[in-house]
Amino acid sequence: SGDTVALDPRVFGSPSGTWEGLLLFPTPFYLGELLDGGRFVAGPPAEGMITAVREGEVVAQVAVTVIQAPAAAVEVGDLPERVVAGSVVPLSAFAEDRLGRALEASVEDFAWSVDDPRVASVDALGHLVTRSPGRVTVTATHRSAPPELGTERAATGGASGSSTIEVVAAPAGGLEIRGPDRLRTGDVGRLGIGIPAGHPRWFVTPGGARIEPEGAFVASRPGTYLVTAVLGDRTAAHAITVPPRAVRRDLRGGGRR
Repeated sequence: SGDTVALDPRVFGSPSGTWEGLLLFPTPFYLGELLDGGRFVAGPPAEGMITAVREGEVVAQVAVTVIQAPAAAVEVGDLPERVVAGSVVPLSAFAEDRLGRALEASVEDFAWSVDDPRVASVDALGHLVTRSPGRVTVTATHRSAPPELGTERAATGGASGSSTIEVVAAPAGGLEIRGPDRLRTGDVGRLGIGIPAGHPRWFVTPGGARIEPEGAFVASRPGTYLVTAVLGDRTAAHAITVPPRAVRRDLRGGGRR
């Protein structure tokens, strides 16, 4: 993606080795841009064809696969400046190629590391799990090999970016979830634990509801749900009742007269 290559006219049915009388068309159109002299500028990752036409007839078609360009720059997503020990913080990162174009990348497309595993570590889900007070630098390295090029993806060798976060001691005392205990289906309830800079790991049972890392709860089905927050070795639970939404029906009908 982004590379410019010189195409060989003989591949496209020109015995003389020139482009005279040949017209080239990429399919799909976003496969890339064709310039004068048979130069092709690859577009975003895609598979397609370059078709050569002479005097209205197709004389050749060449299959083209455009792969993702390697990352040239990586930036770790915004992290809180300070969290308490035991917090779990979702990680994110962004990558650009050498032309400054954003690359499609998820948390799995980066290899994550920390400079002090005593303070924090990164779990298999891409969360920063803090353990003890201190400062820790988190580094995201873009995996250098696209998955379609091999069975394994390289964990090193790509561009990287870092961010530093401070971990402070958690205050003494128990854990308490604060937030609504009654919501309607589809409504969003904000839950918290009342500890500044505390980012617990959230769980909700049974199925039919979800809770986001920042504590936003929403249920798609009526029921009673148990929300659990885990911060280090402390846990707290909170029940939320979700009754069915009242359905208003217009009973006025057009009967026969």
